[in-house]
Amino acid sequence: MTARKIICLFLALVFMLTISTLLVYAEEKQPVTEKGLFIEPDEAITIGFMFVSSNLKYLDCNWTENTRVEEIIPLFNVDDKINAYCIRLSTEKEETGYITVSAWSGIDFILEFAYSGNPVFMEENYPNCELNSEHLYYNGGIIYSSNKDIAIASSDLLLYSQDIVKKNEKILSEIHSNGTIPMYIAMAGDNQSGGYITTPVLYLQNVYGTNTYSYIDGTNLTAYSNHLMQNTNDCPITALAGVIYTNRYSITGSYPSWYTIYDDCFDVATDTNLTGVPYYTSNIGIPLDEIEYFIEDVLDYYNCSWTVAFKITGVVNKCISEVNAGRASCISVAFQQPYANHTMDAYGYARYTDPATNIYTFIRVKDGYSTGVRYLYTPTSGIYSGHYIYP
Repeated sequence: MTARKIICLFLALVFMLTISTLLVYAEEKQPVTEKGLFIEPDEAITIGFMFVSSNLKYLDCNWTENTRVEEIIPLFNVDDKINAYCIRLSTEKEETGYITVSAWSGIDFILEFAYSGNPVFMEENYPNCELNSEHLYYNGGIIYSSNKDIAIASSDLLLYSQDIVKKNEKILSEIHSNGTIPMYIAMAGDNQSGGYITTPVLYLQNVYGTNTYSYIDGTNLTAYSNHLMQNTNDCPITALAGVIYTNRYSITGSYPSWYTIYDDCFDVATDTNLTGVPYYTSNIGIPLDEIEYFIEDVLDYYNCSWTVAFKITGVVNKCISEVNAGRASCISVAFQQPYANHTMDAYGYARYTDPATNIYTFIRVKDGYSTGVRYLYTPTSGIYSGHYIYP
């Protein structure tokens, strides 16, 4: 396996690529030292995919817009602080190499990468490396060890520089302006446990085994096909525009486009409310406890007399009853991957059974991330709350 060493990082637009089985290792934010600032895991993921996006133009590159993170492995220095992150990649469920990203802004961010294969420490019989050890030590180069004494004896090949700190500050500033790729965006591959669900039967077979799963019932409302988030953290606005679209004549008195509805909702969200501040800001979105008031103000904008209801129990059954009544809902998820802290348009459902007569309920959603069909699987504590509007 050939690993390439990189001197500089090519800046490029961040592709919103999905990520998989992510082992998160918390580290306190370190002060600026000769090593620079400590790089958090989500920042390292974003830096990695900036690099992925800059390599797509090369003919020998195996990465595509469907490249995802298979695993992130922290690499430590002899002080047991994270020195770097090894980000293993997959594309269309095939392993496609890795990127090693520095955990400090005083070091060139991209330390090592390969378009195929695994890092050398994963190779069979690689000396002094046991992958199940507590720490894997890395001092630069292609030198790894799970034995701390060997790591202490080896030379530190990671070159720290204040000039690199200044260069990388520009990259970090760009990342902080645009936002890091959320940790929960996706797992590797559709229909994986915890990931995006596009085909309920395949999801059930993956999670519970290859039984025969039979469709019982379900229905879907009319939903705008290109239902995507338009601004950072605007998921409540996007979702509400979808909910209104399904009953646009009853709510608005006409037949506006989804984009017109979105613009109306966005205008209300960015106007100052009674507290003197807007509901929506790009760094936070709309706080959950303000979504109900935001929806009420949108209905007032349309001179609509419909009522807003908020529920934190019986959310799934309420979504189903609303769909059966011809109305979509805003459903908010607290921490279920890949939709942590996210609000969506729930506009349909589907129920399945197995030979043991167990019932499996899926809520059909427009998540704002994709124009395709996606589902929430409901037996989880991740579904947090729902907002419903009705006459």
